[in-house]
Amino acid sequence: DKAQFNQWVRDYGDDSDFVRVRVRGLFPRAGTMQLIDGESVDDALRRVPEPDHRAPLVMGVDVARFGDDRSVIVLRRGRDVRSMPIEKHRGLDLMTLAGRVAEIAFGRDLAAIFVDETGLGAGVVDRLRQLGVRHVQGVNFGSAAATWDSDGAKPRYANKRAEMWGNLRDWLNAGGALPDDPELRADLTGVEYGYTATGEIQLEKKEDM
Repeated sequence: DKAQFNQWVRDYGDDSDFVRVRVRGLFPRAGTMQLIDGESVDDALRRVPEPDHRAPLVMGVDVARFGDDRSVIVLRRGRDVRSMPIEKHRGLDLMTLAGRVAEIAFGRDLAAIFVDETGLGAGVVDRLRQLGVRHVQGVNFGSAAATWDSDGAKPRYANKRAEMWGNLRDWLNAGGALPDDPELRADLTGVEYGYTATGEIQLEKKEDM
């Protein structure tokens, strides 16, 4: 019904998500409560990073919990995650994972190694320090957020996990470059958020995802 389509365009706008889905048959740019929209991620997946050798090189380590989960090791220099391969490991015990992280770290001048120390990850943090790996930082996703609102009155985010995702969204919009990885795209665009009773941004629980 072209008349109906034209009316929707007039009502909602040619580039609105409503028209994208109902008229053009495209995916929406963002769900109602989607933290990171697909367009921002797609731009980052296509973006060619500009080399910045002055930016510090950092590593992130996500420690697998169980089942089909995989431990992931990522390197980033400034806005560039694309130039260095992401390692994904399934069924790796904590000591072997720590050994692999140490192997990568000893061959590079890393400014920091951020390890998810929530739950099982604390063992990886301890082992890395025991091995003498420098600049190891444990990250507890349930800890308090460090970011405060513009008035300095209260945190914008309910916890460290929400704050990290919010910072990631800002990083993508500031020119971050990601590897073309369908799993990564699905993970980044799948998270929804809400607000606490005091107005802080809070992500949905992992089990709900």
